[in-house]
Amino acid sequence: MVRPSRKMVKVVIIAFVILLVLFLLVRGFILGLMVPGCGLNFGYGGCSGKAMIKDLKIEPETSCLTLRINNCNGGIIEIENSCEESVNVGDVKIRERYDAIELSRDTNNSVKVSTSDGNYAQYYPEEDDLLNIEGSIGEKKFTISYTKTKLLCN
Repeated sequence: MVRPSRKMVKVVIIAFVILLVLFLLVRGFILGLMVPGCGLNFGYGGCSGKAMIKDLKIEPETSCLTLRINNCNGGIIEIENSCEESVNVGDVKIRERYDAIELSRDTNNSVKVSTSDGNYAQYYPEEDDLLNIEGSIGEKKFTISYTKTKLLCN
């Protein structure tokens, strides 16, 4: 049996290290696109969220409400409200034009809604949590649901 030369072993080790570094950089970049606080971070400022919202739904869909996920700092929902009638989500009245909300759980494990003055989330479940809450546009009912993830990195 032929033994590999020391030079060949060094080449293989160097190639392995280079591939490992490239893998970790690409993984950090991709994870940072989905969960900003888990990616490569060069300095202060910007997004730092380590949890995210996924699978956002509003049923039935309505043409005067647009919901968007903002995962910059842990996950909130941005709402564009162009409805002519009053809009409520849970017990919170949604402002005209723009508002931001977050769903969470109270001490009784019921889903509650709160408004957000910025884009910083307050609720971080220990495990992924499917949250849903009813809302209304005038007399018309709808349901908002999404999954809030646990922290995805340290």
